[in-house]
Amino acid sequence: MFMRLAALACCTLLCIPALAAEPERRPGYGVVESVAPLPPAESASAGASVPSSDSRTGLYLVRVRMSDGSVQIREVKKRRFTVGDRVLLTNAGDVVPD
Repeated sequence: MFMRLAALACCTLLCIPALAAEPERRPGYGVVESVAPLPPAESASAGASVPSSDSRTGLYLVRVRMSDGSVQIREVKKRRFTVGDRVLLTNAGDVVPD
């Protein structure tokens, strides 16, 4: 019984850093530092000639320096922002011009 509890404790401790690594997404104001296109996912089939209808097509990663100095990265569907734009990050994950 003790060995099972010890094994469970070890597994729990090993999983905690993975959970802590989840980026914190908080709402607030910031300035856009970069906008980069998100590369499409690779096709699973070798030699495929028909492009897949991937949901990541046309997405951009927007890196925002928040007022408190932290950095948040969000995915957006349209490139509406340029470096230096002041934006609002919402609770829903949207990036809105200020």
